[in-house]
Amino acid sequence: MVDTDVDDFLQRVLLEESFDFENYRECIFWHCYHNDLAYAKAKELMQKYDEMSEDGELNNSLWGFMKSNPKMYLPGEEQLLLYLEQLKIYNKSGDKSRVAEAEFRNLYEDACRIVNNILYDGKNDEITPADVEKVLCSGIPVTESGNMMKMSASILNKQFAQKRMTRQRMGNIISGKIAVERFDLVTLLFLRYAEEVEPDWPAERYMQYIDEINSILNRCGMMDIYPVNPYEAFVLMCILSDYPLGTFSEVWERSYEQEV
Repeated sequence: MVDTDVDDFLQRVLLEESFDFENYRECIFWHCYHNDLAYAKAKELMQKYDEMSEDGELNNSLWGFMKSNPKMYLPGEEQLLLYLEQLKIYNKSGDKSRVAEAEFRNLYEDACRIVNNILYDGKNDEITPADVEKVLCSGIPVTESGNMMKMSASILNKQFAQKRMTRQRMGNIISGKIAVERFDLVTLLFLRYAEEVEPDWPAERYMQYIDEINSILNRCGMMDIYPVNPYEAFVLMCILSDYPLGTFSEVWERSYEQEV
């Protein structure tokens, strides 16, 4: 079976994606299928991959070309080994950040669905970061021009610095311009628990939230939620209230009514 046949089989018969060229095993299998090599050769190449160091420095320019068109680099063994060297370094250096990006996207999709229900009764198919901002930042006053007041005007400026889920921030994360931070995950999961989890007691929701956020943070290589952190303590306080999202918005609103 040639590599093009395997491609077709994966996509049409098994309803699976084609070869994943960020998976070293599938790179090796593609190389062997393409060159009609036996499985013994694939095992030999996987052994070579295992022996490669993952502590080298990623050649970002070279890897950019390789990643955009991997089939140019995989037919020959020498090129394949160079590709695998870069792939191993890339997988180590970027793994946690890619997990965080995936977790953020999942939570953001949930947030869009929830915001759609809040603002549009589920009838808007094009929820934007501006819509999500409208819900999460509803307590923050706006200026005459329609922009949110500066964080410096809030009495919580010192404690909550850079902790506003703005449309610009969400857009930059989605486009890959900035990295996901723990507060992004903490805030978006809070929105789901605030609107969709209705336990018998707030303490039950609180414990469920802690279990899930810790699981998410740990998958991203981050430490458990840290109640000593002022913003995270604030989110947990809101989770424990009878009306989490209302409490969240009210605290933000009142922080702008005080003299800084």
